[in-house]
Amino acid sequence: TQSRSSAASDVYKRQLQGSEIDALPESLELALTRLWENFPLDADLVGFAVRLGSEEGRQAARRFVMDVRQDLGERSNLTLSLSQLRDAETLPLLMTLLKDDAAPESLRLVALTGMRRYTENAIANELVRELPSLSGDLANTAQSVLTGRLSWSMRLLEAVDRGELSREVVRYNSLLVMQRREDPLTQQLIKKHWGTLRQPEEAKVQKIEDVRAALANGKGDAANGKALFEVSCGICHQLFDSGKSVGPELTGYERDNLEFLLPAIIDPSLALREEFELVSVTLRRKAGDSESTVLTGFISAVGANSVTLKDLVGNESVIAKRDIAGQERSRLSAMPEGLLDAMTSQQIRDLFAFIQQ
Repeated sequence: TQSRSSAASDVYKRQLQGSEIDALPESLELALTRLWENFPLDADLVGFAVRLGSEEGRQAARRFVMDVRQDLGERSNLTLSLSQLRDAETLPLLMTLLKDDAAPESLRLVALTGMRRYTENAIANELVRELPSLSGDLANTAQSVLTGRLSWSMRLLEAVDRGELSREVVRYNSLLVMQRREDPLTQQLIKKHWGTLRQPEEAKVQKIEDVRAALANGKGDAANGKALFEVSCGICHQLFDSGKSVGPELTGYERDNLEFLLPAIIDPSLALREEFELVSVTLRRKAGDSESTVLTGFISAVGANSVTLKDLVGNESVIAKRDIAGQERSRLSAMPEGLLDAMTSQQIRDLFAFIQQ
């Protein structure tokens, strides 16, 4: 029955997450074909076939993904499965979904995240061209994808250097990931256009005292502070019903204790919790790859056969353990220093009024 086929495929999909069988026996391929005759375009069955390396499964999955009548969640899951296998015929489909303004944003994000597995430099060129027309999570995810390969990140930096993109477009998190590669030209371009990313210790000590004085000098408006939180902090942190849960959730923190709060905001690397250390996962090269792909983020789950990595936008990638060449942790926080530098004293009071309520 259809429910039995779904239950069976669920078991095998969990075993094969982020991976595939290199060759599918002809007898199994024929059995899958017969199943499709009885259960046309069943998403679980198609996803199972994709994981098993079935070419007919991949073709069925691509048709399913582009069929707007199908369930959005199932379309997203199949898009993810296809991209994890780095299927060449799927790449144009991913780019089509990204550029389709009428497509649901969640599906466009899955398509964009799926491009991380590919190596074609044409992807970097397309993403750099698309960046000015993207916003919010789409724009941030595009940068996250670009920083996954040295050649792609250089395309982003060179676009700024040539005046194709404004330097303000590039997120601090993206700069931090690119800087960690210790590539001389990357370091040179970052210093040329953004200066030093980390502030001197004495500057941070002075900023703590300046903020303390500003807070003692008047009262803040929590409503205005909420709006400031959402644009400055909420892209990574959740407080009450505001923000995203990429970094630590703040509701249970010692928010009334300035001795804790000020250093945490102004010098975020000072007391970094282990689960929020940035992890760079280097994938094994496949035949023909000129460089390794590096995925950066927080490890959100570890299974028997796979690791789940959440990037700095909140997108998750499931990586088969057999595809991992190495991992490296960083004791530097992904949270930018100087977060309060552009705020007036009143805005700082407003922000803290919201945070400390």
